[in-house]
Amino acid sequence: MTEVHSSVSVETGGILVGCVDDNRRAIVFRATGPGPRAVKSPTEFDRDIEYVQSQLDKASRELGNRGLYVGEWHSHLEKAPEPSARDIMSMCGIAESPNYATRCPVLLIAGIDRESAQVSTFTTWCFPLGGRVYAILHEVLSGGTTDGA
Repeated sequence: MTEVHSSVSVETGGILVGCVDDNRRAIVFRATGPGPRAVKSPTEFDRDIEYVQSQLDKASRELGNRGLYVGEWHSHLEKAPEPSARDIMSMCGIAESPNYATRCPVLLIAGIDRESAQVSTFTTWCFPLGGRVYAILHEVLSGGTTDGA
């Protein structure tokens, strides 16, 4: 949350690290920040690939099977965010890529209210390989760690 609150005039984000349980629920244990070489603007965000890969490698060493890539998170400068066309293309590409080891990545979007400069809502979406994009419910439980997300 610190990262989102410190970047209310530009989009920011990172990756979600965790696992998928036996009930096909994505469980997120960590959310990375964007990294020092991330590109942020009011209309787009590109994470620092080397940085988030190092964070994923660290989580894998520390958490084992619970430290896997689950998906992405980023902010939109709107109150009720939905995935943009760019988001959809990116997440569908991730689902198709063997490099990510997931066929159903999750995207969490933090909506920023520009007037109050506060997070207004979170929306969560699922991108199954070859399937239809759909919104999913999310629940926030304490105990996870972040590096500033």
